[in-house]
Amino acid sequence: MPTAARPAPPRIDLLDPRESSEQIALQWQRAQTEVSASRQTAAAGQTAAAGKTRLRALFISDLHLGMQQNARRALCKMLAQYQPDELFLVGDIVDAWLLPRRWHWDADSEAVLDAFKQILNSGGSIRQVPGNHDNYLRKHNSLQVQDWRLEEQFLHTTKSGEVALVLHGDQFDPFSGRYTWMSRLGARIYGRLQRRMTPQDGRSQPEKGLAWTAKRAIKLLVQWLWASEQRACRRARALGASVVISGHTHYPKDHRRFGERFLNTGDWIDSCTCAVETMDGHLILCRWQAKEQRLVNSNSGEPL
Repeated sequence: MPTAARPAPPRIDLLDPRESSEQIALQWQRAQTEVSASRQTAAAGQTAAAGKTRLRALFISDLHLGMQQNARRALCKMLAQYQPDELFLVGDIVDAWLLPRRWHWDADSEAVLDAFKQILNSGGSIRQVPGNHDNYLRKHNSLQVQDWRLEEQFLHTTKSGEVALVLHGDQFDPFSGRYTWMSRLGARIYGRLQRRMTPQDGRSQPEKGLAWTAKRAIKLLVQWLWASEQRACRRARALGASVVISGHTHYPKDHRRFGERFLNTGDWIDSCTCAVETMDGHLILCRWQAKEQRLVNSNSGEPL
């Protein structure tokens, strides 16, 4: 029997690791024209966003588009409820490590990119940092198409005057640098454990299963051995920031153990969590409640 055709690649080719460096550069130039044209429909987009809860900033990481078991449907439902002035994509939005054999792309994956475009068309902006699973983006740092900008890290100033260092966090993980093979092996084991579980994909709050437990244990061991959070806080301090917002470990956190506030946004595979800046300037770690279809404060449980 003939082999089934692979799904078409995403239209935002910067997020497609199958593109060569030259192709991505050309796609940026083409996208600049497309985004400029889309500004003509911004008024309609702002009307469509009128029913959403407005946020000053939204920080998400570790969606791992291309992975079959992620919670892309839950993310789309969340983005349908909230309109950020700035969306920060804090690394590992796509998973290039799954290429070529385990890459999975479907209509729900495409819907995520459409949701990103809707934010732009509604007058918002997107700030993206690369992670270890979409490390190919580091070849294209400092690229910008209108209000979609790619950098290694960002300094974000809240309405209340706090300065937050936004980066993925793999910079402080030696397994993502000198021992990449070990990190890839761990990711493959995690993926196989995930495939043995029933995909939740946002239909209910994802269960903390064996795969989640194993990944958390490995990541916490790395943090303990190499003090990655402390190193991130040290960099923030050197840059004049009092907050670190990162991803990478897939484990949501909010603490001040090293002086600076450390926020880990978690992931959109198991925890379905993110960080938000409210319109009055408060930074809050939130989780998506599938049943109520809303974000709630991860610490207090209060709705956003």
